Amino acid sequence: MAECAMNEIDDLDKIIFIPSARPPHKNEDDYTSFEDRFKMLKMAIQDNPQFLISDVENQMAGKSYSVRTIKYFREKYRIDTEELYFLIGEDSLVNLNTWKDPDKIIALATLLVVRRRCSNKKNSQAEYYQRSRFIEDAPYIDISSTMIRENVKSGKSVKYLVPDLVEEYIRNNHLYQS
Repeated sequence: MAECAMNEIDDLDKIIFIPSARPPHKNEDDYTSFEDRFKMLKMAIQDNPQFLISDVENQMAGKSYSVRTIKYFREKYRIDTEELYFLIGEDSLVNLNTWKDPDKIIALATLLVVRRRCSNKKNSQAEYYQRSRFIEDAPYIDISSTMIRENVKSGKSVKYLVPDLVEEYIRNNHLYQS
């Protein structure tokens, strides 16, 4: 998604990846530690100088809400809505109404959306689609973190689904095996 966005949107200087520290839609027992996810993400993007990683959500107290993170970056970099993009997949867009303050998210940043095959598009609000900018030249890649975790748990390979360093990290740290 990020590489396609960089290729298509001329005014993108960099993309900052922000792993969620405490996802509000998940129980703490349902996700891998922030530290492990941060390390894997850092490995996955290390070869691209335009890709950065931030642990800002781990520094914030409480649940990780995108609206708070967007406000943080707007203030830190003193940028306007037109200059700040929030990159998500279409699967997230169709569920945006379940997020904390979705209208504020759209008011604070331009939504950049990569199309995905979504079975519940009819549940989404048309206004979110109208107020989003779509990345048109992104291929449909049906690789999800759920798929990766399930493959590891069932002993299947994740080669080519994640970078080699991430695959090695998962194996060496026995992640997703129980």
